Amino acid sequence: EDHAEGWERIALTIASFDPDVIVVHHFYAHEFGDDIAACDVPFVQAVYNGSRHPAAAFAVVISEWARAHTPGVLATDLTLWPIAQPDVIAPTHEHAIGMMKPLLDKGVGLVYDLAERMPDEQFVILRGLWQALETIRTDLPNVRFMEPVADIRDFWSQVDLALIPSLQEDAGTVPQEARANGLPCIS
Repeated sequence: EDHAEGWERIALTIASFDPDVIVVHHFYAHEFGDDIAACDVPFVQAVYNGSRHPAAAFAVVISEWARAHTPGVLATDLTLWPIAQPDVIAPTHEHAIGMMKPLLDKGVGLVYDLAERMPDEQFVILRGLWQALETIRTDLPNVRFMEPVADIRDFWSQVDLALIPSLQEDAGTVPQEARANGLPCIS
């Protein structure tokens, strides 16, 4: 949708809650930060990558690496690593190599290369909610795609090795979850 339609939905949501503070995901801070700031409600920006919005009252940066690479970060902004919660741990694991987010910058090309070179190995790739951005190959019989899951344990139960061949990672939540599941992780 275009900016005006997106902002209309956000403005209605803000008006219906009359919040004291708004927490904004990094993508939306860049898209709607000026509009949100005009509401006279302070907003906190969750920073994963990219720059800190100058109108944010406060920023929570997802890692020290991201903080060091975030233009505009302030000394008063907080850095918090995401924590892998116990509810991400699957009770059992099948034999397959797993990857999340089949995006080019997440290294899906390398996973496809490995699948071609290792035809006897099974690969499970968890799709995201951003299918239009994904790079999906349907010609590899040993690659299975999972649709987005409500419970991440559904993915972790399908794999016993995690691949994270990303060109860069801001926080490394996937390797943290892999380790919480006792799985080796290659990144």
